[in-house]
Amino acid sequence: YHRAFVLGWPKTAVRQEWMWRLMSLPGPNLVTAVFEAVPPSRADRDREARANRQRANNLIVAARRGGAVRVADHGRESSLRADEAAVAQGHEELDVYAVVVITARTEAALNARCAELRNVARESGKASVRELRGAHDVGWRLALPLGDRVADAME
Repeated sequence: YHRAFVLGWPKTAVRQEWMWRLMSLPGPNLVTAVFEAVPPSRADRDREARANRQRANNLIVAARRGGAVRVADHGRESSLRADEAAVAQGHEELDVYAVVVITARTEAALNARCAELRNVARESGKASVRELRGAHDVGWRLALPLGDRVADAME
């Protein structure tokens, strides 16, 4: 029995070895990392939306504190400026995810292993795990290093 998942990188700051527990799940696993260039128009929109949200959040939080701006707020703004500078220097933005295929000898064992994958992903920096329902054959193919990609979710 096989089941395929798309593993999204964590949305929070994590230690460098965050993926260690995911990669060390016992039993047969097939993991392939995918790096896909983000179209410049979408990257610009996303970056601008992040910057606007950050500015709005900073204003709201600073108003609640009586106008005080924290060091962490400046850190997020400088991170956005660094992203913009990297793009201006010609670096592309990349979407990064992994295709993970879990294998087991019985359906019950497969369900247990998949539950463990979800738990470990949550514990490892809140990485997102999306099962490729109805497309496990596609996931199996995509987990092989053939240069293909997973279609966006229609959620």
